[in-house]
Amino acid sequence: MKCLPLIVGKNTHYYSLFNKDLNILHATLFLVLGLCCGTCLFFVQANDYQYISIEIFNKLKDTFFFDLLVLVFYVSHYIGIMAIMDRTEFYNINQLLSNLAISALLSYLIFSLISLIPDLILGLEFGFQKVSQYKFIPINPLLKLFIDKSQVYLIFLVVVFGLFSAKKLMFFTKSKQDINLWNIIQVIILSTFSVIFIHSSHPIIYLGIGCVMLIPLLFFITRIKWVGVLNWNDKIKALANLVLFLFVLFIIFKNWVGSININGFSDIDYLMTNYNSYFLYTCIVFVFPYFSMSALALLFSLPISDVFQQRKSQITGFQELNILIKEKINKDDLLELLFNLSIKNTNADAGLIVVNDPMTNYLFNRTEKLNEKYISQIQSCFQRDINQKKFIYIPSLSKSELADDFPLNYGSVFCQNIELSNRRIGQIF
Repeated sequence: MKCLPLIVGKNTHYYSLFNKDLNILHATLFLVLGLCCGTCLFFVQANDYQYISIEIFNKLKDTFFFDLLVLVFYVSHYIGIMAIMDRTEFYNINQLLSNLAISALLSYLIFSLISLIPDLILGLEFGFQKVSQYKFIPINPLLKLFIDKSQVYLIFLVVVFGLFSAKKLMFFTKSKQDINLWNIIQVIILSTFSVIFIHSSHPIIYLGIGCVMLIPLLFFITRIKWVGVLNWNDKIKALANLVLFLFVLFIIFKNWVGSININGFSDIDYLMTNYNSYFLYTCIVFVFPYFSMSALALLFSLPISDVFQQRKSQITGFQELNILIKEKINKDDLLELLFNLSIKNTNADAGLIVVNDPMTNYLFNRTEKLNEKYISQIQSCFQRDINQKKFIYIPSLSKSELADDFPLNYGSVFCQNIELSNRRIGQIF
């Protein structure tokens, strides 16, 4: 069974507070603008650290222009990725989660390759076999700055992509409450841009931001109703994708934190004083718990997946039966559907239906995974008792009095009379 389709494209396009009518071209232009701002920020910072000396970047070193570049960088990427995700159609849930896991893997691969650039340079200069002997040689400061910023940029892209993937999953239900919750989350996330211009790293700021987003976060991580529509196989695939995504994201973040010499909780203050990254931190706070909760929900719902699926199958079968009855179909088709539903909904290994109406001379016989040569033997086993009862259920056939007479080796058997206008016209086994 395929997963149900997600709410995609225009179905979610008009629900969010900050969405505009943007196509893929507009989204690409926003991303290009963000990359240009990111490049300018890199050169401004390199110029400020005196790694390079370019006059034009000295003029951009002014606090207001620098903060403006940071703001445009974040907003451009946010709008660009949001527009791309809103316009991208995912035909089932696992397709979305697979793309999420692949994006994390690709980022980790690029992250690792960027980390190897210093070794590659040393290898080209001194020989790859002697790289370990020259590890003490300081890395070019401009190259180190490029590596650090590139790694943060990769984390930023994966986290924002994860945020809008969570939005699509949350909008699976399309409820008004979900839409309002997403709008609140967007206001909280985008309000972190104001910290860029405040230039304060006082603990009260990030403590206040944390308190404000705690309640929406608790509601956000419970918007995982999409878990209930997946069958057992789809849940296994979804769980594998989510575990892979979370594991790779954790490794990327851990490696990045290690590269900037943060080795314990005592060093966390350094991250908190970086007010230009509060937007990234806020996105991480929403993304990681949401997908962690989703993975736990998938894991703990696995044992009862078959129950949900069976119930859903029963409802679908009765809906089909109701439609066919309204259409006044012939008896053969109706009995065929009734027989198939009985086999499917009881998970029976085999089945038999026999109808013989002497008043109308109507005959109907069907078997499922059962040789027709056993029909008369099975009927004879129940002939005496079924005339006195409406149904017979034997939970343990091998221990019953029919064990010697029943021609097949089954664990249990159920027999039900089929009646029409208080006339017994057949049985279903």
